[in-house]
Amino acid sequence: RAEHSADDVAHVLAHEMGHAVDVTWFGVAERAEWRAARGYAPDRAWFGQAGESDYATPSGDFVEAFAVWQVGPARYRGRAGPPPTAEQLALVARLAAR
Repeated sequence: RAEHSADDVAHVLAHEMGHAVDVTWFGVAERAEWRAARGYAPDRAWFGQAGESDYATPSGDFVEAFAVWQVGPARYRGRAGPPPTAEQLALVARLAAR
């Protein structure tokens, strides 16, 4: 769309790539590690319910952190927690390096 900048598009693409990393390579252990790093309860659902924004879920939180890792923090849209710390971004890099 004309109103979307190249940076907007890059962030959206990185967010979606984060989902691809999650569903392709993550299992129980990787998701548990991310939950722990971000302070989520171990039994909190990874994905949201129908109609719930993924920005408010651990899954959406991970993919927004993945997008920050890829393109920077300017367009962070997560609602489940604050922007990721440098230590959490290092975890993103490790988890995504499969």
